Amino acid sequence: MRRRVLVICEKPKAARRIAEALDDNGRPERYYDNDVPYHIVTHGDKTLIVVAALGHLYTISQKSGKWTYPIFEYNWVPIHEVNKKTQHSKRFIEVIRKLSKDVDDYVNACDLDVGGSLIGYMALLNICGSHSLEKAERMKFSTLTTQDINKAWDNRAASLDFHLIDAGRGRHEVDWLFGINLSRALTLSVKKATKQYKTLSVGRVQGPTLNFIKEKEEAIRSFVPVPYWNVNAEIRFRGQALILEHEKGRIDDLDEATSIINSCRDENGVITEIISRELKFPPPSNFNLGDLQRAAYAEYKYTPRVTLQTAERLYLNALISYPRTSSQKIPPSIDIPEILRGLSKLSRFKEPANKLLLKSSLEPRQGKKDDPAHPALHPTGKISSRLSKTDSDIFNLICRRLMASLGDDAVRESTIVIARIAGHNFNIKGITTKEPGWMSLYHPYMKVEEKTLPRFKVRQSFQPTCLNSFQRFTKPPRRFNSSSLLKKWRMK
Repeated sequence: MRRRVLVICEKPKAARRIAEALDDNGRPERYYDNDVPYHIVTHGDKTLIVVAALGHLYTISQKSGKWTYPIFEYNWVPIHEVNKKTQHSKRFIEVIRKLSKDVDDYVNACDLDVGGSLIGYMALLNICGSHSLEKAERMKFSTLTTQDINKAWDNRAASLDFHLIDAGRGRHEVDWLFGINLSRALTLSVKKATKQYKTLSVGRVQGPTLNFIKEKEEAIRSFVPVPYWNVNAEIRFRGQALILEHEKGRIDDLDEATSIINSCRDENGVITEIISRELKFPPPSNFNLGDLQRAAYAEYKYTPRVTLQTAERLYLNALISYPRTSSQKIPPSIDIPEILRGLSKLSRFKEPANKLLLKSSLEPRQGKKDDPAHPALHPTGKISSRLSKTDSDIFNLICRRLMASLGDDAVRESTIVIARIAGHNFNIKGITTKEPGWMSLYHPYMKVEEKTLPRFKVRQSFQPTCLNSFQRFTKPPRRFNSSSLLKKWRMK
């Protein structure tokens, strides 16, 4: 007799992809019960019932109904009992409960992180019953490609990942206890002081984040601009106008800046030294989520939230790996040549992908950060010609980053020309690219300055055409944007 297995996924789209990947014919039977989709899958000698949990179906609620604090007693309850906007989740609970009858085994196929582990665990515990936890297995995957899903099924863990479940429960419970007690204390203190009731909220993340913003604003408002001066000399060399900057850069005293101008006026200058050196720039590592969010903000001004939502859509469409990763490493098990062959089918990636495939070795640059559950973000090699602009922007950024990580070192040449005028040193700097290496693969996201200097010679003399002194003022700290605020929070 065929064994029946209930497979719980995190979202309906993931459930559909998992069902299609595991069905022997790639055509699972799809049904609807009260508008909740589920799939019947034939896989070897087993019948799989694949259904989605629609994210978190359970949340925390206080035991008593009294509005006071401190509150330390709570229960895990269906989320629709707490949040009226999630009433549709009740239908998913009812359908999962119905489908869980007469099954032999259970599998948690939610995302491999603390959230996914907790979602599957809560559904099994509260809907299927505590007996299901002893039989439950765990699928572990980083992409929703057919190959990875089948590999995850064949190598599924014999038990749930309770270390992640415990971490997820702990985080939710601490967040709830922290938030509800401090929010109520804050609300009641304001009511006592103003005689007016106004609901105020604070949380484990929200409170420190608001404090970062407050401290920054205080620094900006208390900032007093300090004047300083820059001195430079203008020259013409072989018909080219050039500006030499005084070696001190920032000069804090007006008298000193004036003295430099007066002593150099009507004096000739001479080139005293030319320093050239070759600089090598290794390829970048692949993105983790934070890296991607900062790059997307810098390039497109997409907020971290928009970037995450976009990356999750690309993941559910099997176009990229799981986005909620802290890793900057790509393990050897990932088939880089196969990914590049897939990307080469898109005209914009054809040339760089084929160029990389000619290399004798394809080893991506590895970053320092690691994640035991997931590799760095990378494309899967699957492509789509029907992406929105936002989806296409993020997809292109991830693909170009992978190709850049496979490139050779970029080589640039830095040149500093030092000149002396009346005992004062001035200099001009130039930089040029000798070998673009990986930078050409990261187009158009890699923008570098090219400044070619004329061929100066040591002991060559010149006559400055103009000497300038510019007054400037120090600037206050910049206010946070969504990207820099996220970076600040992660640093702390």
